[in-house]
Amino acid sequence: MPSTSQRYPLSTPDGVAIPLEILRPHSYVKKSFTSGAASAVVAVPGNVEIAILSADQDCLVCFGGTAAVPADNTNVASVIFVPQGVRVCVAPTADNFTVIGETASGSLRIQFVDKWAGLAVQTQYQKR
Repeated sequence: MPSTSQRYPLSTPDGVAIPLEILRPHSYVKKSFTSGAASAVVAVPGNVEIAILSADQDCLVCFGGTAAVPADNTNVASVIFVPQGVRVCVAPTADNFTVIGETASGSLRIQFVDKWAGLAVQTQYQKR
């Protein structure tokens, strides 16, 4: 599982935000899903700490387990809801995940992003 330090998006040590519009792409995966069953496992690259998810239908992504639509008023660990047409940034909690449609089949687009902290020094932010 990736480390939890120097994630992107992040802020400088003095709290100045680094804008999300600046990305350093690692890799990209498109994964089809159905509403009836969890997808096949998708691996998170070993050195990736941030993933940007977007889907054409509402879906649930389960890190380190098998995705399932939970019963009403049930708390499910390591699951994130990805609404249709909304970009969601997430720090994966495991080295793989599965996805399931909440009510319809569709596709999930996963943009893995390299951590960005090592590419700039603090003095670059202080001089702006």
